[in-house]
Amino acid sequence: MYEHLSADGMIAAVYAGQLPYILNFIKKRIDNPADAEDLAQDAFVKLLEYKQMIRPATLQSLVFTIVRNQIADYRRRHFRRPELLCVDYGATLPAAETADSRLLVHELAGMERAVVKAMSGRRRAVYRLHRYAELSAHDIAVELKLSKRTVESHLLAGRKMVRTLLRPCI
Repeated sequence: MYEHLSADGMIAAVYAGQLPYILNFIKKRIDNPADAEDLAQDAFVKLLEYKQMIRPATLQSLVFTIVRNQIADYRRRHFRRPELLCVDYGATLPAAETADSRLLVHELAGMERAVVKAMSGRRRAVYRLHRYAELSAHDIAVELKLSKRTVESHLLAGRKMVRTLLRPCI
């Protein structure tokens, strides 16, 4: 179908022919039509970065792969809750926050402490040093006389435990 076109020509042809389908695909996954249009445009701009690797047989699937990745990035950027950010980074809430928000942050922090308390001794130590003392994996490895890889493994597992417990609450 696109074999006779240059890479730019193939991208233009897919843009002209597939844009309505791509927009529909995005709009089904996010609720903001303006953002959906922006994501579609960004997908084609991103596609231009890959024009050296474009093959006619894989062009359409490449477009939808880029779109799926952009939707995932969009969700990561736009669906973070401020209460969670306060818990994650230990930030203080502004005075204008509601009592409900402060209560939610307090409850989440308490739940996090309960999960940390249930961790094995070494994992708990690694998690606490990283989360509360803000030490790097290298510094924790030196302090606890562990390999950096072991510390990273404990951090990954500890964060996963906390996320698993807190996900239903948020």
